[in-house]
Amino acid sequence: MAGMEGAMMKSYWIKTEHGKAVLEFRDVPAPQPKPGEIVIRVHATAMNRGELIVGGVMHGGPEKLGGTEAAGVVQVVGAGVTTVKSGERVMGRARGGFAEYALMDAHQAMPAPECLTWEQAAAVPVSFLTAYEMLFPYGELQRGEWLLVTGASSGAGVASIQTARMLGAHTIGTSGSAEKLERLEKAGLEVGIRTRSADFAGRVKEATGGRGADLVVNCVGGSVFPECMRALAYKGR
Repeated sequence: MAGMEGAMMKSYWIKTEHGKAVLEFRDVPAPQPKPGEIVIRVHATAMNRGELIVGGVMHGGPEKLGGTEAAGVVQVVGAGVTTVKSGERVMGRARGGFAEYALMDAHQAMPAPECLTWEQAAAVPVSFLTAYEMLFPYGELQRGEWLLVTGASSGAGVASIQTARMLGAHTIGTSGSAEKLERLEKAGLEVGIRTRSADFAGRVKEATGGRGADLVVNCVGGSVFPECMRALAYKGR
C-alpha cells in the first residue's frame, strides 16, 4: 500500500467463546491490495447474520475479521484498476469492514451518493442488492402485483419491502413481533401478519381478495416453504 507499508490498523474479529459469538479488538497490519482490488478507509460498516453463518462462527468455526460490506473513501487502488480512483466515495461488499481499512474487489465498488450518510451507504450492498436480484432478475415483480415477504424484519426483508413499494407493488410481510410489523409500516408494509409458524397462506389469500401472492421472498427458510407455495397466486413465483 503506497505510503502505508508496514502500517497497523484497529480491527474487530468475530470469534466464539462459550458457545457465543463475540467481538475481539486487535491491532493488525493494514491490508495490501492485489491486482483488481482496492483498499478503502472505512467510514461505516454493517452487521449481517449471514456472515456469522457462512464463516461458521455460529457453529464453532474459525475466528475471522468481521464486516462483509462497508462504505468509505478509496485509499489505494491495485494494479489494473481503472473504474475507481483514490479519494472517491464508494460502497460495496468488502472483506474486513470491521477495521480502519478494508479490501474490496474493484468491480464490487459502487459510487456512494452524497445524499446518503455513511451508515446508510454501508447498509446498501448486501441487503439491497440481494433484494434487487430477488425482485427483478429472478422475480420479475411488476407494478400492482402482490409481494409476500416472510421474515420481513430481516435486512433483505426490509429492503425488499422498500424496493417493492418504490416500484408500486403491494406488500405483505410476516414477523413474530407486533412491534416490528408496526415499524415496517413506515418502510412501506401494507399488510402485516404476526406469526412465527407456517400458518399464513389463508391470511395472504384473504388480503389479496382470494388471489394470493404473485411473488414470495422467503427470508425464513425451508420450514415455511410449503406454506409459501400455498400462498402463491396462479403462476406465482
